Amino acid sequence: MNETLSYDNQDGVTSDSIFRINSISKNFAVFSALAVENLAKAQTNVPFELTLDSPVRQLLPQFWLPDKDWIDGGRDITLRMLASHSSGLLREGYSTDFNMVLATGKADADTIGAKWAAATLEGVIEYAAKTQLMFAPGQRAGCSVVNYYNKITELNLNWSQLTMQQVLSPLNMIHSFFGSILDALLLDIGVPGGPNWADLVVGLGYDPAAGMWSLSNDLTKYLYNIWLRPDPPNVALPDGKQFVGPGWEIDLFDVAISANASVANKTYSSYGKAGDGGGWYSWIDVVPDLGYGVIKRFAGWYGDGEDSGLITEEVKTNGINGTTYAKVVLEGQILYLRELVVNGSSALEGLDCLGWTDDYQGRYFSTPAGVALTPVWRIMIPGLEVCDWFDFDGYLDNNAWLLGKIVFVESGDGVDLHYPPFDIILSRVKQ
Repeated sequence: MNETLSYDNQDGVTSDSIFRINSISKNFAVFSALAVENLAKAQTNVPFELTLDSPVRQLLPQFWLPDKDWIDGGRDITLRMLASHSSGLLREGYSTDFNMVLATGKADADTIGAKWAAATLEGVIEYAAKTQLMFAPGQRAGCSVVNYYNKITELNLNWSQLTMQQVLSPLNMIHSFFGSILDALLLDIGVPGGPNWADLVVGLGYDPAAGMWSLSNDLTKYLYNIWLRPDPPNVALPDGKQFVGPGWEIDLFDVAISANASVANKTYSSYGKAGDGGGWYSWIDVVPDLGYGVIKRFAGWYGDGEDSGLITEEVKTNGINGTTYAKVVLEGQILYLRELVVNGSSALEGLDCLGWTDDYQGRYFSTPAGVALTPVWRIMIPGLEVCDWFDFDGYLDNNAWLLGKIVFVESGDGVDLHYPPFDIILSRVKQ
C-alpha cells in the first residue's frame, strides 16, 4: 500500500482502500475447495469424497475436452493439477482479435476488457471443450467445487456466493466481494490514475480467476488465520523441484546462517501469489516458517502512452533487411531454438519486449541459450526445473495461434519450421 499522501487528502490510499486483486482471486478459488472438503468430512451421507485428487469431471459433469485429449489423460485432470498449474489447460478461456506481437491492437479495456469481463461459466467450459491441451498453466479450479457443495447442502449457489459464505464471512472479511461495487463502498474504491478497468464487472466465469475486490486489512486476516498457521496447506509436485499450495506459486530459498551452526544453510518456503491487470498490481507473500507475511497493492499512475519500440511504424528512411533464419540445435535429446530472425529482427527478442518497461528489460527468451522446444514444440526457458511463469501460453495472435507454439512439418524435401505470429515458414532441405 502507498500511504504517503497527506492526511488532509480525502482521496489518500490507506489499508482500507479497496482494489481489484485480479489473479489473487485464484488463491481463494482453490482454498474454497479445501473449505468444502472439510465441510463434507463432517457429514455422513455425501455422494462421494472430495479431495484435491478428485477428477474435475466428477465434480463438474459438463467438463469436456477434444476427444483425443480426453482419451489421452484429460478425463483424469484433478483439482490438484489445476492448483499446481499442471493440468495442460490454457491460461485464458476466451480468444480476442488483437495481436500483441504484430502491433495490430492493444490489450486494453476497449479491445479485450468487455470480452474478458463477460466470461460465463458455460463459455469457459465450452472453450475448454474445443481447445486442445498444451503443456501450459491451467486456472479453472474455482468452477468445479460448486456442484459438489450444492449437492451436500441442498443449496443453489454459484462459486462467488459459496466463497463469500464459506471463506470470506468466517474470516470476517466484510469488505471483500465479487461482482458490482456496492454504493456504500464507492468512496473506498482505489481507482488507478490512468486507463483502468474499474467499471468492468467480471462475469461468473472469471470471478475465480480475477474477479475479487479486497483491501489490505481483509487480506491480513486471510494470511494470519490460514497461511501463517503452523501447518499451512501445501502440495508437493512429483518433480521434487517445487511446491504449490492451492493458488500459490512457492519458491524454496536458502538462507546463510552462522559458521558455527551444524548445517551451512537453512531452507525456507516462500509462498506467494501475484495479480495484475486493469491498472492494479497486488502481491501477497508468506514465509510460514518465519511467521510473517507481506501484502503489497498498487494502483498505477500513468502519463501519456508511448510506443514500446517493438514495431517500427514510422522511419526517416526506407530500408529492407531480408535476413531470415533459424538456428536449431539438438543437445542431450532436447531440441533448442538458439535464434529465430525474421527480416533482420529477432522474434525471440520480440517476445521479451512484450514485457519491457522503461525501467526493466529482462531477457528470458532472447539469450545465447535461446529456448528449449519441449515437450510439444513449446517455447520454454532452457534448463528451467520449475514451472515457467514467464511464458506466453494461452496468449493468442489474431489467428488464434499460441505465441509460445512452434510447429515442424515434414515435407517431401525436408522439414519446415512454422511460426505463424511472425508469418514465417523456414525450410531445411535434406542434404
